[in-house]
This record gives sequence, C-alpha cells and structure tokens, in this order.
Amino acid sequence: MKVKYMIIFVLALVLFIMGCQSDGQQLSGHYKFTGPSAIVVSFAEDAPTEASNYYFGDDPILVEVELKNLGIKTIAQNDIKLKFRGLAADNSRFTGNKGIVHPESDLTGIDINGYSETIIASMGDISYKLPIEELSIDPEIEAEICYNYVANIKPDFYITLDPTKLTNTQIKTGDNPPSPVQITALTVSGGQSDTMRFEFVVKNVGNGGIVNECFAKQERTTRMEEWVTVNFEPGDKITCSNFDSGNKIKLRNGEKRVRCEIQVDPSNVDYSKTVPIDLGFTYETSILKEIEIVRP
Repeated sequence: MKVKYMIIFVLALVLFIMGCQSDGQQLSGHYKFTGPSAIVVSFAEDAPTEASNYYFGDDPILVEVELKNLGIKTIAQNDIKLKFRGLAADNSRFTGNKGIVHPESDLTGIDINGYSETIIASMGDISYKLPIEELSIDPEIEAEICYNYVANIKPDFYITLDPTKLTNTQIKTGDNPPSPVQITALTVSGGQSDTMRFEFVVKNVGNGGIVNECFAKQERTTRMEEWVTVNFEPGDKITCSNFDSGNKIKLRNGEKRVRCEIQVDPSNVDYSKTVPIDLGFTYETSILKEIEIVRP
C-alpha cells in the first residue's frame, strides 16, 4: 500500500514539474514587487507642517524625513545621506544644522506582504532669521537624499546553439527589483560555435540622477556623470565589448545599450538559465514642501 501511494506521489510531482517547466523556456518572474524607486522618501507629517498650519517669525521648524526600503535587501544607514538644499541650506536665511545626516537605523527589506518599516532621519530644527516685510512668506523646505545601491536584475536566458530555438528574450515584470536604474530591454542572438550574443539596455527610470559622489563640490557636469558598475556571476563566463572603463558603463541621456557574449558548453545546451546582472550606482534625488511663516 505504501508503495502504491509513493508511486502516485512521484507521478504527481513529475506532472507538477512538467507543468511548471512547460517547454523549458517559460519561467516566472523573480520579484513580487518592482518599480522605479528603491527607497520611498517623504517629509514626516508636521515636520515641517504644511503651509496651512503656519509658523510665527523665528519659530523652530522641526524637519524629519521618512524612508522606506522597497527592496528585499537591507540598506545600511551609512549608505544613505541627507542634507538641506535650496533656501533651507542658505545660512543667510535659515539657522540650524546644515550638515549631512543619516537615518536612525538600517533600512530593512520589504516582506512578502509588501510591508516595509518606516525609518526616520532627523534633520533637526531650523529657523528663519530675516525680518518678514510682508504679512507672511511661503518658502519651500527642500532636502536632498543620496544613497549607494546595487540592483540585482534576474533575466532568464534559453541556452542553446541552435538558432531555430532562440527566442527574442524580453525583460519580464519581476525581473527588475525596485530600482531607479533598471534593464529595460534584452535581446539574445546566435553567436559562434560556443557563444551566444546578447544586448541589454540600462536606463535611469527614476526621478533623480546618478552621481559620482554624494553632494560633491564638483562642477555639475562632472558630478552628474552617469556611471553604473556592471557585474555578472563569475561562473557565467560573460565578456562585454563596449564597457567604458573596467566594469563600468557611462549612460548618455540616461541610458546605454551594452553588447556582450556568454560562453556556452556545446555538450550542455537547450535549457533555461537565470543570468543575474548587478547594476551598482550612487543615486541622488530631492523632496520639498512649502511652508508658511507669518510675521510676528
């Protein structure tokens, strides 16, 4: 009797695996959550308060920033930097801390239900120091956020040397993690006797910019050079022909097409394989909120 049940179980398992694999080229996505942001950033409620709830004269204005990690990997607090920008950073207008601050703790990753803990970064109190000539003024409080990030992209290749079996591989929903820098297109084509050629497009899909260094005091054209580090799994034996410097690419107008080859073992072909591609970068964006300061 036990043997009978074991045979039924094995047959059911085989059928399940065959149904999942289909023809060997149909794989599911890798990330449940995706999108153009790795971190959600916003001012805390009432820190500063909206313009509808005004401040008087040189009242202290508490500024706190809330951050949520949308990815599955923890982001270290020291990899995230914040500072004031614009009017709030002007020492002739506002007093207060103008240095760089970090979140109060690491940003842990999102869970399977989509929950991500909110972490606070306190930027301290600022106060408006100039006389207010009108009944009130409406300055914008602006904060810059800069962080280091590695996006692990997980596209699926069909490894074959038979050109009739090659599919025009596309990036699927779930191949990219939540990230402002993603791979937006992928094509695979035939190569020589033991290689397959592929091309992919790296693109800045977020609302900020890739920088060389956070808040660097360089010319903007130099600081905003869009360098992205590209790494593959060592065992995948991939070479690329148009890297700009070492394993780095430089995006032009926010994107770049990369041309590569993956080595194929002629004795082991015709199977699906996930080929991870790591994109490392430093990203900078900003948030702002308008407040109202009333003449005392």
